[in-house]
This record gives sequence, structure tokens and C-alpha cells, in this order.
Amino acid sequence: MILKTIIAGLAGMILFGCNGRNKISEQHSFVVSDAFSESSPMSSCEQVIWATDSILIITARNDRIQAFDVNSRKELWNKHFDKGIGAITCNSDHVYVALNADTLQHNNEESIRRLNVATGADSTPKGIPQPFLVHALVWSNQLNTLCVLENEGLWIYSTDLISVTNRVSYSGRLPRVTSDGKSILLTERTGSCTLIDLKDTSINHIHGPPNKGPSGMVAMDAPFLSNAFHAKGGKLIRIIDNSWSTGRIYFHNTPKDTGKELDSENGHAVAAVHWPTQRLAVSGTENNLLLLSTTGTSLGEIQNATTERTYSIAFSPSGFKIATLSQDGRIKIFNAP
Repeated sequence: MILKTIIAGLAGMILFGCNGRNKISEQHSFVVSDAFSESSPMSSCEQVIWATDSILIITARNDRIQAFDVNSRKELWNKHFDKGIGAITCNSDHVYVALNADTLQHNNEESIRRLNVATGADSTPKGIPQPFLVHALVWSNQLNTLCVLENEGLWIYSTDLISVTNRVSYSGRLPRVTSDGKSILLTERTGSCTLIDLKDTSINHIHGPPNKGPSGMVAMDAPFLSNAFHAKGGKLIRIIDNSWSTGRIYFHNTPKDTGKELDSENGHAVAAVHWPTQRLAVSGTENNLLLLSTTGTSLGEIQNATTERTYSIAFSPSGFKIATLSQDGRIKIFNAP
């Protein structure tokens, strides 16, 4: 009997690996209270982010933000904006919102707003510098500052938002933005990956063809770089979209090496990384949810995890919960111990 148990255990280790494969499970799901936009996620801001391990922030449509307690599945607050939402980010205390600015009124619009995580109350200081045509927001916990990618480059605010302490010029075409807290990675669809250090504001091109400004275009059906993540020591993860049903993930120990290549099992893949626990979560049009190590080892998988195409995916601050937001407005929470 003991021998059978040992053999079964060894078989499980061979089949699933020694890293807790398939230790990912759905906890519960709920639906946002407002109808979703029918527009493409490329031109909308349908996003899910964690403020804490129990509070989830969702942009429902392009003009509304909702906060949910994931344990009770109850809405904490709901805030509507007359102008469309361009981008959001948050920390454990505040949600930062970028509203779509009127191009004819450069600095007269209050495009950046700060909301209380628990109540949704607006606590934006008066007279803060206002960026023009915001593309993305990133909060840096390490530097305790808000970073804004706007039409002409990156703005780094003071902690109280009263001033802009640094500005970095950048002329890319609506790049995707991720951060490890100390630096920001700008990812162009053409394959360009540019790293900006938030402390000394140095700019380094680390992968792909150098960005040559807003003229760089990618054909609709051609493979393109949809997102990338970086970490200290030069590690780089790139997500390549090939079509509606296929995609590839590349894991690089350094930005210049060939990298390990894996099937994303999703077209138009969306991904999130949690560097402290060294894990990557991937979903997309095929509705599968993959949990991988940041070196490409499979840790878990759920087929048809989401009800429709996944628009957004995020790790909780601890890294042990994953939230997905689908095209139909359903939020799913997964345990990833």
C-alpha cells in the first residue's frame, strides 16, 4: 500500500511537475452592475486592478468606476464621469483616474482625479499640473509617486500631486506601459521595448527595433507585441499576438537572448506578472487561464476559465489571487496558492 502511494505521488510529480501545477481554482464570480461598452478594448478602458487583497477596482464602460469587496461580492461604491475614462491605477489608499481631455483646452481641464479607495470620495488637490491627452497611469510603490504617460512623454509627480518633479520626452505611438516600481517599460506594437528609470530618468532601448516615433504601424493581421514585463537583472517577458486564436510567450533571461518560447493558448492574450512570487497569468480570446513561472514553467491551467473573451487580468498585491474581467462584464476570482 505504501509502495502504491509512493508510485502515485511520483506519477503526479511527473505529470504535473513539482511546482504546484493545477493548484489554481475558481473562488467565485460576480457581474458588474452596469452594461459594458461594445467598443474594442483597444480603444476603451475596461480594466480590473487590485487596491488590496480584498478590494477590486473595475472600469465598467468608459465612464464609470466601481469598487467591490471580493469577499462579500458587494459593491463598495460606484462613480460616474461625464467624460470618458482614459486610464486608471491605484495603491492601497487611492484610485487615480485620467479623464479624456478636450484637445482645445490644454491645461484648463481637470483630467487627473484622485479618489479614496474605500469610499470613492474625490480628494484631488486644487491646481495640480494637468497633462495633455493621457495614455496611461502607473503608481510606483517604491517611489510613492504617480507616473503619467501623456502625449509628449512621461510625467513624474510629487507624492502630493502638487508638482511634476521630472519629465521624460517620448514620442511613441500609444505604447503599453508596465512597471516594476523602480522603472517603467514602454512596449510598442512594432516590438520596441524601452525602459525608463524613474529615479534618474535615464532611457534605455532594451529589445526589438528602436522606436521611430508615431509613424510605426503594424498591419491588422500581422503578429505584434501586445505586452511585455521586466525585472531587475534584465529578465524580460514578451507576449506576441499572432491572430484571434494563437499567441506566443517569450521568456528572456536577458533582453538580448533568444528566450524560451511557449504557446499562450489564447489569441489577443492579456497577461499580468507578479514578480515577488515569480508568476505570470495569461488569458485571452480562447478563455483559458494559464499560470506560469516567470521562467516559463507551467504551474496551473484552467480551460474555458472565463465566460467570454478576457479583457483584463490582475494579481492581487499578495500574488495569491487572480482577477479576470470578461467581455460580458463578469468578474472571476481565482485562488493561486
